[in-house]
Amino acid sequence: MGNWCCTDGSEAAVSDGFGGEEQVVVGRLVLLGGTDAGKTTLLRMAQLGLNHFDSAAARKIHAGYIRNCVAAQLQEMCSQFLLLSIRVPGSVDEALTERLQALQDELGSAVGIQKPGVEQASELLHDEQVQRLGKEHAQSLSYLSKLPDILEQARRAVEPGFVPTNADILNIQWPTTGTSSMVLNIPNVGAGIAVE
Repeated sequence: MGNWCCTDGSEAAVSDGFGGEEQVVVGRLVLLGGTDAGKTTLLRMAQLGLNHFDSAAARKIHAGYIRNCVAAQLQEMCSQFLLLSIRVPGSVDEALTERLQALQDELGSAVGIQKPGVEQASELLHDEQVQRLGKEHAQSLSYLSKLPDILEQARRAVEPGFVPTNADILNIQWPTTGTSSMVLNIPNVGAGIAVE
C-alpha cells in the first residue's frame, strides 16, 4: 500500500503534538489507498507499537478526538436525513426533521459529543420512521447502519474519566484529506523520524 519515496537523513524540528518541538530525522512515506483503506490506522498502529500513547496526556488528547469524531459522524447522519427530505419530498416528516435539527444543534453547541447528544441519538435509533427509512434508502443513509457502533463508543466516551484503549485509538474514524504528518520516535534512529 505504500513505499518510501525519500529518506535523505536530514533533520528538522517538528511539533511533538503536545506544544513542544523535537529534532527528528526526516523520512517520507507515501501511503496510497482508497477511502477507509486504513492508511492513517497503519500509522497509528506504528505509534501504538512504539508506546507513543503511554502518557496520560496523550490518552486525554485521543479521548477528545474520539468525542469529536463521534459528534462529526452523528452530524453527517443528520445531514443525510435532511438531504433525503429535500431529494424525496415527504419522506421525512416534520417532527423527525425537527428532532434531527435539534440533534445537530446540540452537537454544534459543544466540543465533541456530550450526554444530551447521546440520549437524542439513542432515541432516533429506535424510531420506527428512522428504521423504515434506513431500509428504504440504505445507500443514502449509510451512517445509519453505523449508528449502534457509534452510540456504543459515544456512551463510553462521555463517561467521567474515560481513558481510550488501544482499540479505541485505532478505531477513530476521522477522515484525513491531503497530506498529514506524524512523528514516530524509533529507537536507534536518532531522536525520531517524521513521517509525512
